[in-house]
Amino acid sequence: MPAEHGDCQLAIPKWYHDSTTKQCKMMMWTGCGGNGNSFSSKADCESLCRIESSWTNTTDFCTLERNAGPCTDSISMWYFDHSEQDCKPFTYGGCRGNQNRFVSKEQCLQSCRDKSSEDTCTLRPEPGPCRLGLEKYFYDPVTQSCHMFHYGGCEGNANRFDSELDCFRQCSSVKAEAGVERMAQLTSATTPVIYIVDKNPLYVGMTFRIRCNGHGVTPITWYKNGGLLQFGTRITEENDDTLEIVDSLTSDAGIYTCIAGQESQMSDGVEVVIKRAIGGRTTIRPMLTPAPNFVMGTPPTPRPSTSARPHSTVATVSNALIRRTTTKACVDVGNTSTCDLIVKNGLCEKKRYGTFCCHTCTKIHSFKF
Repeated sequence: MPAEHGDCQLAIPKWYHDSTTKQCKMMMWTGCGGNGNSFSSKADCESLCRIESSWTNTTDFCTLERNAGPCTDSISMWYFDHSEQDCKPFTYGGCRGNQNRFVSKEQCLQSCRDKSSEDTCTLRPEPGPCRLGLEKYFYDPVTQSCHMFHYGGCEGNANRFDSELDCFRQCSSVKAEAGVERMAQLTSATTPVIYIVDKNPLYVGMTFRIRCNGHGVTPITWYKNGGLLQFGTRITEENDDTLEIVDSLTSDAGIYTCIAGQESQMSDGVEVVIKRAIGGRTTIRPMLTPAPNFVMGTPPTPRPSTSARPHSTVATVSNALIRRTTTKACVDVGNTSTCDLIVKNGLCEKKRYGTFCCHTCTKIHSFKF
């Protein structure tokens, strides 16, 4: 901005930055008015304006740090937090600062987040390792819709929005094909992490949940005491990565482990101890000896499981999916192109996509493991 001398009658020496010569020059300030291009010393002028010059020419201003500027007005603005891939409010002083500054959250999102929307919106929902249970939304590019999930409060990824509307505004332009391709890129390099969601102690009759964080890899396969877990009326999958046990019995105690994906390593285990009487202590501790690595298709030696009831049914992921989907009208919600991609990439065993393309998935009578 050009130098302004102000509106009063004093003569106070100040320094301003001449944008034409790229140099700091002296001027006389009258004592009131003027603008932000006014510095007490030449050193201040050169230091601040050199910094401004470095970001003025950048095209990637969304990576710049928040900068309120040296002035003291209180103007509500928004900036893009590159580390969290989200727009946040801040108070702008009214002069200088940098280009990472927007008048609304919508303008901020459109300017910064849209540059990588396909990468962001095709990420798998990641709850993170913390346990706050915050309600957030993620975009599913295959079904082209937003879904609620529980965010732990730390880490995770950028496919996380405060509301369903924010989610849809950001990601609705992402095509289903991009989502299918990303979902098919399952990785088995990371060992899943298993933990008890509900706080101990646990007593007979309580409900508790166990979560298997597969780092976005699905499906989840559950084991108890080294054998495939038997599901029943009390023991069900609450969602893709959470096991729920209601009306718990002492027989539900044991070592629980999980496998994420098709060829993943088995997680370490957690031991659940369920007490009969109030006043007893419940312990939940990691196994001291890591569980052996398993590869899907090479099941462990079967052991009797005490968690099953007389009418429980042992079900693989695919059988459970068929049983769930055939009890309702089994139709394809997705179009032919999307469903063909889901079959081709072996995503039918995932409940969300098996249901989305129910007719196509069940018609072939097989799932790709």
